[in-house]
Amino acid sequence: MIIRASSADRFWACAASAVPDLRVDPINEAATDGTLAHAWLATLVRLGTLPEMPDCEAKFLALAGAKMWRDLSPSFPSPRCEVPLQADLDGWGLTGHPDVLSVVDARVLDWKSGRKDAAYEHQMRAYAVLVMDAYPDVTEVVSTIAWLRTLEIETYRTTISDAAEWVLEMGERLRHTDTYRPGPQCMWCPRAHECPGRSALARRAIADIIGQEAPSEALTRMPAGQIVELHRRAKLAAKASADVIAAIKAHVIDAGDVVADGERLTIETESRRKLDTAKAWAALQDAIPDDDDLLRCMVPSLSKINTVVAKAAGKGKGARAVRALDARLREAGAITETESKSLTSKRETI
Repeated sequence: MIIRASSADRFWACAASAVPDLRVDPINEAATDGTLAHAWLATLVRLGTLPEMPDCEAKFLALAGAKMWRDLSPSFPSPRCEVPLQADLDGWGLTGHPDVLSVVDARVLDWKSGRKDAAYEHQMRAYAVLVMDAYPDVTEVVSTIAWLRTLEIETYRTTISDAAEWVLEMGERLRHTDTYRPGPQCMWCPRAHECPGRSALARRAIADIIGQEAPSEALTRMPAGQIVELHRRAKLAAKASADVIAAIKAHVIDAGDVVADGERLTIETESRRKLDTAKAWAALQDAIPDDDDLLRCMVPSLSKINTVVAKAAGKGKGARAVRALDARLREAGAITETESKSLTSKRETI
């Protein structure tokens, strides 16, 4: 069996997820942004500058990475990007492509474009094992995770004895691929759709949630650990429900309406129109002669305005121009701020 370093944390938690049965990897827009940002940051590391980038989420991530690289680069002499590494271990194999590798100081860097809601310690241990296997003189590897959305740094040191212990433990875990160990890693597992362990956990989670008394009353008496576990189970139940609904939708699209018990499951197609304000401006002026009325019809996006202002200001002047505009808008009372609260789960760094 050969496993990828990037999946090491999932395999460490549940070796059964490594069995190469039917895999489903849904398209993920956030992951696509991360892939673009990684490619642009590789250009930065190799050439010392970012390429021309269109205005998009990936550009924001790449600019964050460039800011972090200014501080990190002195620790990565002669950096190389996406170096393919492979190690043949005791009955299993390991492969990986670190985002940045400096053999001189035995340093590994991995850009993370997602939210800080998952652990990647074993991916870093796996990279350390790969580096030590490829370069026998290396006795310690320093692995760094750079979180692009929060500009946070996470560092792991792996000695040669740490690496040996990790290889033995991972090898032992991989020998038990017939045992399912469902947990938080199920959210990203490509085998989740067919995993009996995950299905059983989802059923239990739904039963636990349905069996709860009024949540607001129960929560006041729950210890913190139980609240965190309940939140984890609720997320799993929601994901399982969403998967079922998505599967039913695909079935109806493919096979047609489903009718039973006085209810019809059908697909409704809704067209959404989008107005190009620049192209529509002349027609809008003719149709709405009053300027105040016309302005009230426009719903500008501050993020789009900032993008246009920064581009118009020219290279190196965009941030200053955006700050100046923001100051003027605030002085004019044109900006109002509201707060929204959302519940999120973030991993605590120990």
